Amino acid sequence: MARSFGDKNGEKENLAGAIRRAKDDVHFSFRVVTIVYPIGWVSALVYPATLGHANHFQEVVFPQGGALSIMWLLVCLSTLLELQASYRKLDEE
Repeated sequence: MARSFGDKNGEKENLAGAIRRAKDDVHFSFRVVTIVYPIGWVSALVYPATLGHANHFQEVVFPQGGALSIMWLLVCLSTLLELQASYRKLDEE
């Protein structure tokens, strides 16, 4: 029984560390999204794609980087929620 209790405490500590890292990932991803998107919109407003040519940022970096940033943010959020659910499940036992 004591060993089982120790194993659960070790698992909870590992999950708590993973949750802290996941929260850091979510914060970082959110900062990236909040930086990339305003820069993209300002770039689109300042240098409109007239006469068939847009700058490299508008064509490549903004659409791909923005989409990847949002996708990474969603992955981090889902991982965080999964870890928190596992922690709660261990806490209930």
